[in-house]
Amino acid sequence: MTHSGDSDSTGAICGNILGALHGESALPSVLVAGVEGLSTTRGVADALAKAR
Repeated sequence: MTHSGDSDSTGAICGNILGALHGESALPSVLVAGVEGLSTTRGVADALAKAR
C-alpha cells in the first residue's frame, strides 16, 4: 500500500509496534549487534516492562 504521507515515520511506527510484539529475539543477532545505543535501548525497554 502506498500513500502520500510521511513514509519514514509510518515505517518507524510499524517497526516499533512489531518490535514490541515480537521482541529483539525475532531479529537476526547480527542486526541487533549493530544497533546504535543498544544498551540504552535495552535499559529503557526493561524499565518500561517492569513498570507495567
